[in-house]
Amino acid sequence: METLQRVGIHVLLAIYVVSVLSGLYFTLFRRFPPLAPKPLVLFEYFLMAPFQEYNRENADLLAEGWVDGLWVTIDLDPYYPTMILGTRTMHRRLMTIERVGEEEHRKAFHLLAENIFLRETERGRGYRSVRLSWETWPKSTAGFTHLRHREFIERTPLVMYP
Repeated sequence: METLQRVGIHVLLAIYVVSVLSGLYFTLFRRFPPLAPKPLVLFEYFLMAPFQEYNRENADLLAEGWVDGLWVTIDLDPYYPTMILGTRTMHRRLMTIERVGEEEHRKAFHLLAENIFLRETERGRGYRSVRLSWETWPKSTAGFTHLRHREFIERTPLVMYP
C-alpha cells in the first residue's frame, strides 16, 4: 500500500511538472507542445501571465468617430466599467485573442469597432464611421498619462468600421 501511495505521488508530481513545462513552452515559443492538452497548456500559460512581458512604453486603445468632417475621440471607459488601469488595458488590447493568431485578432478589433459604432448610434451620436488605433508613448514616473501628448505619441491604425 505504501509503495502504491509513493508511485501515485510521483505520477502526480510528474504530471504537474510536465504541465508547467508545457505552459512555459507555449509562453516562450507561442506554439502548443505536441500531445499536450490545450486547456492544460492555457491554464499554465495564464498562471505565468504576470511574467510574460514588460513594456518600456505605455499603450492604450483609441477610438474615434467621424462626424461633421472631424475625428472625435470616443470615451471608452463606459465600455470597460469598474476595471483598474492594467486590467482595462489588457482587455482593450484583446490579449487573449492576440495569442490565438493575427487574423483572429484583427477580426476581434473589427467586431469591437462595429459594436462601438452600434452603441454610439444607439446613444444618438451621429458618427458616420468609427476607427480604432493603438497609441504608445513613453513611461513617466509622474503617471500613466503624463506624457500622453501629441509630440510623444506613436499611433498604429487597427481597423475602421464601416
